[in-house]
Amino acid sequence: MKTKISVIIILLSVFCLSFADESARLMPHYSHPLTGVIEDSGNNPVLGQSMIENLACPYAFFEADDDKFYTTVRFKLADQLGAIDFYLELEDDRYKKLSYIKTAISNVEVEYKLISSKKPSLIRVDAEVIPMSRNVIFYLDFKEFFSGNTDFIVLSEASTRGEYVDIGEADVLEVGVSDFSSTDIGYDHGLLLATSPELQKYINPEVESSKTSENPVIKLNKLEVFLLVMLLLSLFVLALVLLMYAYKLYVFTKFLAEDNDRLEKVLYE
Repeated sequence: MKTKISVIIILLSVFCLSFADESARLMPHYSHPLTGVIEDSGNNPVLGQSMIENLACPYAFFEADDDKFYTTVRFKLADQLGAIDFYLELEDDRYKKLSYIKTAISNVEVEYKLISSKKPSLIRVDAEVIPMSRNVIFYLDFKEFFSGNTDFIVLSEASTRGEYVDIGEADVLEVGVSDFSSTDIGYDHGLLLATSPELQKYINPEVESSKTSENPVIKLNKLEVFLLVMLLLSLFVLALVLLMYAYKLYVFTKFLAEDNDRLEKVLYE
């Protein structure tokens, strides 16, 4: 009997240790950390990475309860964020949308306690950024795990203080190659707003096509521009030569007229 009790205690101890609270370094990524794919329509890795590093706090907190995992992340600039969705990465570019508990820390900081059936390795974030009037997509990765909590709100407190956002039985999201690929938009711009012309031609193609038909724009390649410049330069040189010739002709004609006048005076004298 004592042996069975000892075994049960050992198993419970191992179970508790395996689900002990722990923290980790949170690594935000504008592009997918493994594939390098940029799903966000802004498509600017420099400005995008800088923005999300200013948004996400540097640590995450992990808890477990009733066969569920709770991953807590904290975002700054909360007053600049609207609706937000979190997705657990599964495999083959597939993600499952997560329910979460939202707890405000202050007017500008908020914690999201993400609820999943397994410990996440990568989280996809789809957040509305109010000043940009559009959503921004990025990823959260976790490194350097260590036991304990830094200063995050624990589950028991968040359950009473926070707002529970239940998405129910969400469908699995399959992320393919974005229509806003770098080959279409490029990187020679700042982080794009919803009103940016680079995005409008994809968001509202009919409007953009009508604008193009009403106000046609002639686009020239580098060779055509070079030839056009050379033609204009040649015309300018030709006009200059003709002007000089006309001036010389005028001077010569004037000289002949004065010479004739002198000759007539000599003859009459």
